[in-house]
Amino acid sequence: MNQRLERITAKMQREEPVVGVFVLLADASVSEIVGYSGCDFVWIDSEHGMMDRREIYHHVLAAQSAGACAFVRVPGVEYY
Repeated sequence: MNQRLERITAKMQREEPVVGVFVLLADASVSEIVGYSGCDFVWIDSEHGMMDRREIYHHVLAAQSAGACAFVRVPGVEYY
């Protein structure tokens, strides 16, 4: 398991607060700032935010490089 995710899981098991931010902006520097500010996770909302795969990828990289776990809310699942 990812060590950032393990840290969050351990905090939850100890009943400590887990802090994160919901990101709608396309600029990945927001996720980097959130990570460096000490938040445990960044919730990247591509359902309501207007982000393409490349922008989401940059958000994930930025959050992880700053020490935060990145979660992505996808727009939906379409079956073809």
